[in-house]
Amino acid sequence: MCSHPSQLTLINKNSRGSMNMGTSTVLVTLSMVLVMASLASGHICALHPVQRGGANVSIPGDPSCYKRTAPCGATSHGPPSATYAPGSIVEVNFQQALNHWYYEKPGHLDVAIASGNSPSDSAFTVIGTLPDFPAHDQVWQTNFTMSVTIPASMSPGAAVMRFRYVANNPDEAVKGNPDAIFYNCADVLISAAAGKTQAPAADARLAELLADGQPLASTATPTGCEAPKQFEGVSIQAEGTGAILRRAYAYDAVNQRVFVDRRGTIASDSNIVREATWTDYHAMKQWVLFEYADSTPSVCELYGPDAFYAWTYGDKPESAGQTFEEQVPVGASLANVWSNGVFWWASEAESCLPVWKYHLNGAMELFTNTSIGIADPSVFDIPSICNGLVQMKRCS
Repeated sequence: MCSHPSQLTLINKNSRGSMNMGTSTVLVTLSMVLVMASLASGHICALHPVQRGGANVSIPGDPSCYKRTAPCGATSHGPPSATYAPGSIVEVNFQQALNHWYYEKPGHLDVAIASGNSPSDSAFTVIGTLPDFPAHDQVWQTNFTMSVTIPASMSPGAAVMRFRYVANNPDEAVKGNPDAIFYNCADVLISAAAGKTQAPAADARLAELLADGQPLASTATPTGCEAPKQFEGVSIQAEGTGAILRRAYAYDAVNQRVFVDRRGTIASDSNIVREATWTDYHAMKQWVLFEYADSTPSVCELYGPDAFYAWTYGDKPESAGQTFEEQVPVGASLANVWSNGVFWWASEAESCLPVWKYHLNGAMELFTNTSIGIADPSVFDIPSICNGLVQMKRCS
């Protein structure tokens, strides 16, 4: 369900880091842009080409990325924000501002284009599609870079590029939009000259991450696994200055509750240094605590999450679309690597605990100090500042 407007921080790191995975250690080369995010009212934002009216992902309360009416959210055309040649391969950038994974009918994100200033929804030709994915955290923004081919048959002149997130999540459906689709559009110009067609560069980061892949110890290929019903740990990220960002989490499938505590420069523009969420899926409530670096008082707000789903990998229903790729060493043990073509995941071969998640844009999350069970169940207790909240915030 819809949540609070957000901030976006990009963190860059180029170094080598040693991460403890329970009793084992993994040494990974990090060269990445990691997307850390807080709650967002928008669900898809066109960043390049820039969407109509502009995309604001750094100012709290901005509704520019939340549009539910086909094909462009009832926006009017404006000047072109990019020029493309027919037949050219170009890169477009957009953001999924909240993850609404629905495993019973997995959704997707797509990019389409049509000629004219105000084409109908049926006039668009889809030129790129990405599968949705289980983020295991609704309040996580993800930036995508997609290489798309401008149709060679397009005539010179005005055109519109449409960006959609088709969530298929019934918790996000609204009247007239049963498939829970989110829209945004960018005005572009098609030039007269034909464009060059060239393949995008190979993903060097992923190749490096998988360079130490090992053959299977047995002839049986893993088909999928479910993480322990209860586990906890930390994911660690580091920015170029050496500052460490920490994301502590506790996952409890038995009682369908999740705790996530993000600390660090969550959103530099708003001085948010902590964003903690307590989600109770039985009650369908999510409490979100914001703490600030300056004298701004802490704030707690109440939201509604989407339905709970299990933490799985491979061919399990909740992780639809993941296939086994290979095994890589994690200290003295092995991790199974899974992919849906856009995201890559690694889970410990024996326990199915998470090891890392990699996005072809270069974003990465490394899990460390992960252990089975919940050492202190009070981690799920709602803080006093959040007690008494009854009004659930929505953006629709």
